[in-house]
Amino acid sequence: MKAVIYYEGPSEREMINQLLYNSSQIIICTEDYKEFLGTSIDQDCILFYNCGGDGNVFPSIAKTSYCYENDEQILIIRDLETTDCFTLLKDELNDYCPELPEASTKPIFAKYTLEHLYLADLDIFKQVLRLTYRKKFGKTIPDNERFEEIIDKLDSTKPNFKGIFRAYGIAFHKPAIAHEFFARFDFLNSTHPYFIRLVKSLHKLLREAENQLALDME
Repeated sequence: MKAVIYYEGPSEREMINQLLYNSSQIIICTEDYKEFLGTSIDQDCILFYNCGGDGNVFPSIAKTSYCYENDEQILIIRDLETTDCFTLLKDELNDYCPELPEASTKPIFAKYTLEHLYLADLDIFKQVLRLTYRKKFGKTIPDNERFEEIIDKLDSTKPNFKGIFRAYGIAFHKPAIAHEFFARFDFLNSTHPYFIRLVKSLHKLLREAENQLALDME
């Protein structure tokens, strides 16, 4: 099994890393195309392609068809951002990459940004914020009742997570926050539609790896 995962940046990579970390499968993960290309046909390998921003994802896929010209599985991790809906984003993907093999391609789009996914478990987000505050100031967040109220009353359509961090004098370092959040997140039991799609897509890759491993051991 070989697969290519195109993703926006470090925060998305942190999320995928944590999900794969919880798998018992041994799969080669690399950002080096030469290493990816050099793995034998019976090895399981995932090529991680950092696109460096939401606007670069589709152009990156279009210009790297050599990464998936041999029936590799393709997973696309991108946010909706300013696009009005998922259908328009898929249309945009098709415009950029009309020859992308539909059967082996799975786009996973977040609405609207990766940070919106923190709404899937606000208790974990609270833990992360408290932990970050303690690391910086060496003490617990003051007025816990007020803190709980601020988080619980977040606008679900436009949650201002960065603003909350700033209000407590903490920098919102996106990859670090993503690492702390997803290291604690229960991917497998989440009922959030995004994570259901993500887990199913990655597990499909893992099942293919399992099946190949079983064949190799016969």
